Amino acid sequence: MLLLLLLLLLLLLLLLLLLLLLLLLLLLLLLLLLLLLLLLLLLLLLLLLLLLLLLLLLLLLLLLLYYYYYYYYYYYYYYSTTTTRYCYCYYYYYYYYYYYYYYYYYYYYFYFYYYYYYYYYFYYYYYYHHRHCHHHHHHHYYYFYYYYYYYY
Repeated sequence: MLLLLLLLLLLLLLLLLLLLLLLLLLLLLLLLLLLLLLLLLLLLLLLLLLLLLLLLLLLLLLLLLYYYYYYYYYYYYYYSTTTTRYCYCYYYYYYYYYYYYYYYYYYYYFYFYYYYYYYYYFYYYYYYHHRHCHHHHHHHYYYFYYYYYYYY
């Protein structure tokens, strides 16, 4: 009888141990699920941040396009066409401003630097032309004037 009771007690202990193990497994499973949920939330947050970044980049692109339209297309094209109506200006020079301007600038600077005669030509062109045409490139005359006195 005592042996039977001991056996029953042992069995009960084993059952309790099994139940505790099952509870531990269940807790571990819940913990894993919570971790997975947390990872999903982090991923969602990262996705939202990426989307926000893309939207900001798109906004920046739109601002750059606006800047390009307003300053480079409207300003130079519009003023070049309007200034040609009122005075003797070079339409070709303005219209192809970004394609030819620097090339001609260095080309003229080269001639200006090496030949005394061209200084008077540039003096006349940049001073007289700017004074009468009223467009927005006043600084070139000063550059040539400065370089002339600096190098000679």
